[in-house]
Amino acid sequence: SGCAKGCAHPGQAALTLVGGENGAGLVVDGRAKALPTGYRAGYDAARGIDSIAAAIRKARLRGETTAACLTRLGA
Repeated sequence: SGCAKGCAHPGQAALTLVGGENGAGLVVDGRAKALPTGYRAGYDAARGIDSIAAAIRKARLRGETTAACLTRLGA
């Protein structure tokens, strides 16, 4: 989305990256207004997203949504 107001995408998404005072926050299976699961500083956020995407590609079951995969993995 970009910020916690969610103007760019106000609906729920499997993964939402929001910027804030603490850095880039990651919201899993929620809206941009939700409390992020965690924060990463600046450019570390891109590396974190790459790691999450790789884990999803490796673990997702046939027909499983990204949100369901993340939930099953404990995100």
